[in-house]
Amino acid sequence: MASTQAQKALETFERFLASLDLESYQQKYRPIKTVEQDLPRELNPLPDLYEHYWKALEDNPSFLGFEEFFDHWWEKRLRPLDEFIRKYFWGCSYAFVRLGLEARLYRTAVSIWTQFHFCYRWNASCELPLEATPELDAQGIDALIHTSGSPTGIQIKKETYRSEAKSENRFLRKQRGTALIEIPYTLQ
Repeated sequence: MASTQAQKALETFERFLASLDLESYQQKYRPIKTVEQDLPRELNPLPDLYEHYWKALEDNPSFLGFEEFFDHWWEKRLRPLDEFIRKYFWGCSYAFVRLGLEARLYRTAVSIWTQFHFCYRWNASCELPLEATPELDAQGIDALIHTSGSPTGIQIKKETYRSEAKSENRFLRKQRGTALIEIPYTLQ
């Protein structure tokens, strides 16, 4: 049986997810595709998403709402944002670029929240230790399950409306010699 701490973390995360107005967010952000190029390393939101939403070992985790998360991410990166905007969006207003980045980060956040829900549920249901880090994620491994043998990489296949994310073998990269299992998972 998994720990009560893991069960509490799952329940807290599920309350956070239930508090999100996903339909309103989808209506607001789905049509906005102004920032679709790869973001420079300095603007990568993964470390922040892990910092603010992957709290599997905390006794009383709390989670920022998306707007607060985005404001925090934006304020933390003013200098690299300015360089990015000058390079790719010269002549565009900051408000235009901010909305594009907000939509981009929202899509990323929903994908990561889906992945984290699986991970929180795993921790609450299974004894095998699960590791999830932005470094693993960048290698195409959403979680690493530690077994008595070699670790097993998990890749959570999230539902998406983006055609470029649906292509086969999109995530195949160096896998540190681990077996990789793809798991279809829908957050409802």
